Amino acid sequence: MGEANRRGTYEFRKAEGELKLAQRIEERRKYFAVKEANMTDEEREQRHKARMYIAMASGLGAIL
Repeated sequence: MGEANRRGTYEFRKAEGELKLAQRIEERRKYFAVKEANMTDEEREQRHKARMYIAMASGLGAIL
């Protein structure tokens, strides 16, 4: 427990972890927004079709 105490109180470590998580989520959101903006219409259509096939396969897998 000594190592944790040297890093700060539980509340401080928890707040620090939540801040890091929020930053990572925001970075991923920005990354995917840029990726989406740079996609062509054909790429968007291919992604949509792939997601539809995955959803259908999942549905069939749940039935069987």
